Amino acid sequence: MRLRTGLLICCCALLTCTGLGIYFAVQASYEQQIVNANAQALNSAVQQYKAAYATELKKLPSLLKTAKVNKFPKLRPTRKG
Repeated sequence: MRLRTGLLICCCALLTCTGLGIYFAVQASYEQQIVNANAQALNSAVQQYKAAYATELKKLPSLLKTAKVNKFPKLRPTRKG
């Protein structure tokens, strides 16, 4: 009777450990899928940002050429006379 009880406890513990191992493996797989999906979204966003940055950077020389240049006003007006 003791041997049978011991084997039953051992088998239940083994099944529980195996079940937990499978659970954690499945959970890790889902987490990895989320990480991969986020990495793809991040890479896509970075590419869009770089493209927009390059587009705006190309506009910079023409913007600098057309900017109106004003001299700084004198700090103290001079008195004549």
